[in-house]
Amino acid sequence: MKKIVFAFILACSGVGAAYAQQPAAAAQINGPHMKFSGTEKFDFGTIEERDAQYEHKFEFTNTGNAPLIIQNVTAGCSCTTGDFFPKAPIPPGKSGYILVKYASKGKVAPFNKEVFIKSNATQVPYSIFIKGEVVAPK
Repeated sequence: MKKIVFAFILACSGVGAAYAQQPAAAAQINGPHMKFSGTEKFDFGTIEERDAQYEHKFEFTNTGNAPLIIQNVTAGCSCTTGDFFPKAPIPPGKSGYILVKYASKGKVAPFNKEVFIKSNATQVPYSIFIKGEVVAPK
């Protein structure tokens, strides 16, 4: 019995050593992968209520090894939209952006909104965020 336990421990330590010696290239992400430049959260700060939209570009790169396809970008309310996003597949190593807009009219209050990205990326589901505070115009 002791020999079996010793052999099991020895085998497990050998497996760990084999994984530790794999080259860095093996760490490449299989499939498409979205990597945002900067942050996935944007703070508009204090903005005025107005009959127009505030917008922010979330820039990203496909750091995976397959084309990235964004099917849809949605938010939980009508005041926030992901109007523009690439419709064509984004090859590995190439970049794109998602334009998120926030309509502040009639919304005097702090806000924190989640924008959902439906894609074939390896990190599904995926979200980006905007926040800020709308104040009455001066």
